[in-house]
Amino acid sequence: MAGRLIIYEPGLPTAGMTWGHEGGIVLGPTAFYSTRELARTVLGELFQLEAGHTGAAAAGGAANEAEAARFAEWAAKLGRFLGLW
Repeated sequence: MAGRLIIYEPGLPTAGMTWGHEGGIVLGPTAFYSTRELARTVLGELFQLEAGHTGAAAAGGAANEAEAARFAEWAAKLGRFLGLW
């Protein structure tokens, strides 16, 4: 697949969800509360796709903390580059 599929689901109870089998993401209404929230959600879900996390059960504890730290660093760099924050 050359690109990513992005779908809006008005009934989604979260801001976003990785749709790994289709190589895309699903956005819920809370993703659109602000420009910053939309950017954070899209960046987070794209990071999950690139990292290979496709909705499988997440690892616990330190693995989650390390992954969250990696994402935060990546998103901060990209967000600054794009002028989002």
